Amino acid sequence: MNAQAATPISRNPFAEGNLSPEGWIATETVNGIRLYRHEIDGSAIPALRAETLFQATPQQIYEIISDYDHFTAFVPQVEKSRILKQAGNTLWVYQRLSFPPPFAARQYVLQSSDQLSRPEKLYFRVNWTLDQEQSRELLGTKDSIPTAFAGFWELRPGQKDHTTAATYAVYLDPGGKLPAWLVNRGTRRLLPALITAIRKKLQRF
Repeated sequence: MNAQAATPISRNPFAEGNLSPEGWIATETVNGIRLYRHEIDGSAIPALRAETLFQATPQQIYEIISDYDHFTAFVPQVEKSRILKQAGNTLWVYQRLSFPPPFAARQYVLQSSDQLSRPEKLYFRVNWTLDQEQSRELLGTKDSIPTAFAGFWELRPGQKDHTTAATYAVYLDPGGKLPAWLVNRGTRRLLPALITAIRKKLQRF
């Protein structure tokens, strides 16, 4: 089945009530990163989740994962990333995501919000979802826009001082002619690669 044949229950499966907690299935642990998957009704592409512990405070991790203007310096496969506008706790972010040849890159606008964060309690929650309307308005075509792209970061203090218990979840249906098995393999590799990249960035602080 091609990725374009997927019919997700929602463009944002992480919206309240869409995914059951018991639906998450542990798949493997890689370098201290626990990976999970959650099947999506009507889609060949599952939602993925990673849990890990960072040797840094939640505030430090939040500053990294919300620094969209500098994603190209450390986030795998992100060729372009810039904040377009901000309204309160919501950001609109343009990004270009590369894929190995011969597959075309995807461009899009994400709507990102941290309104659920509680910095005074060292708790941070960043949610994002694809803004189809803004993406088409900016790019002028839907051919390179993903069918669905959503996810979240959740950051809490770890059991030890100066540590962060982090959860990262993502659902990506790039659309087009990419086969679902290739999308699943690529996204599965992206999660530990992203967390490893953040760990390396922390070492330079």
